[in-house]
Amino acid sequence: MEKYNLPLYRSWFPFLATGKIWMNHAAISPMSSRVNSVVVQYLHRCAVEEVDTSLSTLPTIAALKGNLGSMINAPSERIAFSGNTSDGLNVLATGLEWRSGDSILLNDSEFPSNVVPFINLKRLGVEVDIITTHHGEITANQIERLMTSRTRLVSLSFVQFLSGFRADLESVGDVCRRHHALFCVDAI
Repeated sequence: MEKYNLPLYRSWFPFLATGKIWMNHAAISPMSSRVNSVVVQYLHRCAVEEVDTSLSTLPTIAALKGNLGSMINAPSERIAFSGNTSDGLNVLATGLEWRSGDSILLNDSEFPSNVVPFINLKRLGVEVDIITTHHGEITANQIERLMTSRTRLVSLSFVQFLSGFRADLESVGDVCRRHHALFCVDAI
């Protein structure tokens, strides 16, 4: 197994030189020097060379979709970008054709952005079943016990924001496939 080069990775985050540790969970974070450099180059390009970059950035976007698709074993044409996770979850919740009696599985430790869009579907007759977690942990067995023929979607954060519990996505994915349910992962 390849070892991580922690000193190298840490060197990319000048904020760490302040002696502070940033503990936020993805809402905002210190910017790496690598990201800062690319953003500065892009903004310079917009200011000096090219105002409308919509066409010239298409190859970069296509390459990124290809890389992400390889990481998660999905075709690049199935990758979409949204402004943020909340937007993406709202698009998912409102973009599916729901029928009264359809069911969604969530858990009681989930980040609010991964709950509200689905709770909102109750007005359409969609049932939202909440799995009770134990110490913030959720397992594929817990999910499978609550799956029914009406379960259309399981939505879960890869890492739970309150407990730090990391879900076994492969096992949960297997359960969802067996029950023909969509599996939404908040992987931020």
